[in-house]
Amino acid sequence: MARPREFDEAEALAQARDLFWRQGYEATSLADLLDAMAISKSSFYETFGSKHALFLRALEQYQDERSNEIETHLKRGPTARAAIEALVRGIVACDAARGCMTCNEAVELAPRDPTVEAQVSVALAHFERQLETTIVRGQREGSIGRTYDAATLACLLAVSLSGLQVMIRAQTGRSRLDAIVESILKLLH
Repeated sequence: MARPREFDEAEALAQARDLFWRQGYEATSLADLLDAMAISKSSFYETFGSKHALFLRALEQYQDERSNEIETHLKRGPTARAAIEALVRGIVACDAARGCMTCNEAVELAPRDPTVEAQVSVALAHFERQLETTIVRGQREGSIGRTYDAATLACLLAVSLSGLQVMIRAQTGRSRLDAIVESILKLLH
């Protein structure tokens, strides 16, 4: 009979997610994970199977949480434009050191790991759809210009925001990031 778990699996997963997010997949050792998760090696393998399997779960957890946060954020604000502006400005304020885990892994692992590539692609496509829905609303209400159709503008914003996340991760200075944000927001005119 297996012994009952002596740790909170959800909390251990959250600790692993934060470690992968901060350090990346390759720079995170099994010893780092065991220490951060406060579990034994046997519990690790019994519960999560492997570092890669744990990473995929951690990335999925991050993406689910982030998607829900974005959805909530995009529904706030007096206008769709105000919601997008707050989201964009919030990226710089909230992700100042780690950037976006999805964008980080798009650069680190996706080029050589088809499973991660698929997971990243799905998350980025979902983000683009979230933006497009909000842009359609903004164009209807008149708060977002019609220089671009909603799908094109959503793509431009998604690509721009992904690049912004990479620059955040690269420790670009705050004044430069703020200038980039202002340039991105001009797309909404």
